[in-house]
Amino acid sequence: MNTKLPLALTAASVAALMGAQAHAAPVGAAMAFSSVLVITGAADGTGSGTGTGAFDDSGTLTISQDTYTNIPAFYATATVTATAVYGGSITGTTWTADGTQLGETSACVGAALICSTLPVGEAPAPGTNPIFSVDINTGGSWSTFTPGIVNINATATLSPVPLPAAAWLFGSALLGLAGVSRKRKMS
Repeated sequence: MNTKLPLALTAASVAALMGAQAHAAPVGAAMAFSSVLVITGAADGTGSGTGTGAFDDSGTLTISQDTYTNIPAFYATATVTATAVYGGSITGTTWTADGTQLGETSACVGAALICSTLPVGEAPAPGTNPIFSVDINTGGSWSTFTPGIVNINATATLSPVPLPAAAWLFGSALLGLAGVSRKRKMS
């Protein structure tokens, strides 16, 4: 009996499965979130944010992030920690916002004017958020504008989190053990 063919098929199946996991972001999986801010108005400056985004089965997108701002005119910086939940729906691999923000919590630490104007724990009125779409496998970018004493133009991006190298090593080790086990059974 030729046992090399089933072993080769098993190896191909495991490799295909691991390849699919590396390129797919299943619902609920975390994606990397980043943003670039241009701040104008009473305090000109910039900012950058990093964090995670995750889609759930009900079609919402939750983004948790830390945003660091710099206002050179006031020699001031601020750190905004925020979690926002956006309403939407998933069709195929495309998630599309419905223009609602279901909730937001935020905290601002620092001397910048942005801390005194940022609503804390308030959700914007329905329909005040832009409709944007991202692919749950490949991510995407969108822009928002928040007017006020401090205007904030933000470009946000979601991108897939790659499968760690350790998973590839673990997979190859399993294949090796399977091969050794089959060889011993044949002896």
